Formats: sequence, C-alpha cells, structure tokens
Amino acid sequence: MKEDFFNQINDSFVEFSKRTNGKFPAKLKTIRNNAFNSFNSLGFPTKKNEEWKYTDTSFLYKQDFQLQSQKEIENKEITDILKFLINGKKDNIVVLINGRFSKELSRINTEAEKIKIGSLADAMVYKASTIEKHFAQYANYENDAFVALNTMFASDGCYIRTAEGVIVENPIQIVYINTAIDYAPIIQPRNLIILGDCSQIKLYETYHTIGEQAVFQNTVTEVFMKRFANFEHYKIQFNNENSYYIDTTQVHQKRASNYTNNTISLKGAFHRNTLGAYLDDELCQTNLYGMYFLGDKDFVDNHSRIDHAKPNCTSSELYKGIIDDEATAVFNGKIYVWKDAQQTTAYQSNKNILLSNDATINSKPQLEIFADDVKCSHGATCGNLDKEQLYYLLSRGISDSKAKALLLNAFASEIVEKISIAELRDYVKRLVAERFAEEDIYFCDNL
Repeated sequence: MKEDFFNQINDSFVEFSKRTNGKFPAKLKTIRNNAFNSFNSLGFPTKKNEEWKYTDTSFLYKQDFQLQSQKEIENKEITDILKFLINGKKDNIVVLINGRFSKELSRINTEAEKIKIGSLADAMVYKASTIEKHFAQYANYENDAFVALNTMFASDGCYIRTAEGVIVENPIQIVYINTAIDYAPIIQPRNLIILGDCSQIKLYETYHTIGEQAVFQNTVTEVFMKRFANFEHYKIQFNNENSYYIDTTQVHQKRASNYTNNTISLKGAFHRNTLGAYLDDELCQTNLYGMYFLGDKDFVDNHSRIDHAKPNCTSSELYKGIIDDEATAVFNGKIYVWKDAQQTTAYQSNKNILLSNDATINSKPQLEIFADDVKCSHGATCGNLDKEQLYYLLSRGISDSKAKALLLNAFASEIVEKISIAELRDYVKRLVAERFAEEDIYFCDNL
C-alpha cells in the first residue's frame, strides 16, 4: 500500500508537469522539481522522526486517497453557499472548492485599491515577479515532506496583498469546501499573503466537506509581513470523522509587525497544525493561541516554532485542551532564541484537562536559547477537573453535568475571548456549547 501510494504521487507529478509545462514561470517549475526531489528523499515521516514522535501518518495508506483531477471543478454541488458563511453580508468571502479559487462564489467587499484578493493561479501568471520573490521562500520544503508534496502540485489557492498604510475593516473568510462524493480526494491549496507597511487585516478559515468519503487536505500558507503590519489570523476546525488535515503556516515578520494566530480545533479524525513565525527584525510581536476540545477518537497535533532572530522581540504562546473519550492531543512547541536576539521576551504554556482514562495528551514545550539577556519561560500542566470547584457547584444545587460544563466553559473562555471578531467569537461559542452535555449551558462571557 505504501509503495503504491508513492508510485501514484510520482506518476501524478510527471503527468502534472507535462500538462502545466509553459503555463507558469520557469522559476516555479524549478522549485516544483526541487520539491519533488526533496519529497522522494524524505518520504513520509514516521514516529522515528522526532518532529512526528507522537503523530501517526499511516492513515495515508489505510484510506484509498487519490490526487484530485486537475480539470476545472464544477460548482454544481454547492447549492447554498450561505450556510458555510459566518458573516456573509460584511466579510470578504474567498471560496476554495477542492483547493481551487471560485470566482463565482467568492465576494470581495473591500476596494481593490486597498487589497488584492484572488486566485493564486492567476497571480502566478499576472504577478509573476511578486510570486517568484515570495513563493516557497518561507515554508521549507527541504525538510518537510508535506510542504514538499504541496509545493510539487501547487497550482491554486488564495493570493492576498494589501497596499501600504491600509486598515482592511472587512474581515476575510476563507471557506474550504471539499467534495468527497465519488472518491477520497487529496486536496492541496496553496496560499500566499503579503502585508504592506503599516497595513492591517483580520482573516479566518473554516473547513467543510460534502460527501461521505474520506478527505485529506494538505494546506500550505506563506505570510510575509512588512514593517508595522498587523495580522489577526484564525482557524476554526470543525469537520466530520472522515476528515484528515495537515495545515502548515509559515510567517516571516519585519520590523514592529504583529502576528496573532488563534486555532480552535473541535472535531475531526486528524489535524496537524504546523505553525512557524520568523521574527526577522526588531520590535516584532507574535501571539499564538489554541484551544482543542476533542472526543471520540479525534486527533489534534499543534506543532509550533517561533524563531527570535533579532533583538527586542516578544512572543506569547498559550494552548489549552479538553480531551475526552479515546481522543489524543499533542502539543509540541519550540521557542528558538538566536545568539544576536538579546532582550527577547518569550512565554509558552500548555494546559490540559483529561475527562477520560482513555484520553491522551503528549505535551512537549521547548526552549533553545543562545542569547544571555532574555526573559523566557515555558510549562505544561495536565489534570482533571478541580474537585473543590466541582463540589462547590454541586453544593449549590447545580447538577453534575451542568457543573462540569460550567467549569469547562470557564477553562476554554480564556482562548475564545481572544477572538476580536464578534460574529466569529459568537460562532465559536455556539460550537463549543454544542460539545457540552447540557443544551442550556451557553458560553458565559463573565466566567
């Protein structure tokens, strides 16, 4: 099975290369060929690889995954796009169907002179010089097989570029819609986001599957932030039990830029979130937040690396998890402080609550520091619900199930309340509330 899967990928790449020959700039072709060589050299990671020690990728061979057809995707299955939107009237809507930008279903409300939002495939042709400057420059395909796999076949996704000094007031929603009706597809969107000096955007991503077949989505997003840029980035992962996602986001920050990421994982067979930030100038700030509420046999791996490459930068990282049934969560976070990155301030924490004896958390916070003038800390906790707090609520006449829901609600609220988009925050609160046993327990703002 493993050998057959590799052969399918290699054969598909040869066919893909022939079909796209001359369509894209020669430099991009060279990058794809290099990624192909890296992929074949690396192979898919196993648990012998330290970065994948707690994560099993054998699902790739257990499902009959097939690389999607490169023919134009029809939108006939998408009968009501509104049901996938959180704030359809106000937001800029980007719809990717099976990884391809849908011009018909997307809607951009912000003026074009402020921000360019469109197809990466089109940008590869009409903005070739910009794409060549940034494509595959931040997400490293030489040491990551899944980045290499995405780079080999990268043909479409979302391209976003802001003008200098622009505050984009309308949030951007990227809607991933995958059709898994006739077969189990491999979907590989590629996104490139470039923020101009002093610009600001808010963006959130949602994921949806149509059909009963399994789906594997392997997404790579590269972000380049110029001076004083501000980017709030949210990922809401709530999908079915046949969904498998590997999501890689790599951010490159210049002077005094501010990047904030908040990943909410609530449902899905397999999620691997690889998030990297490279602080390449002074006064940069990076904030990474995450919350996962897992049940059944769900699996989520949050894997992060923050590189403090220059002095006077700050990073903060807080992930909180609630794990029930036979679910498994992984937190593997690394803060790397380079020799010249003096006066670095970095904080990292992972906190977990286990609700079942069969639930598992593997937590590995890490610091690697080569500078001597720094303030850095890291830690991890794991336990059950506080018995004294639970007893207090029970003694006030609150039922056991409601008391537990209230305590879990309060635990998760620290992450959810960091979502600054009101409509998105309310949406996440409803999703979290659905995970509680009591229907009348709603996310309380004041807890």
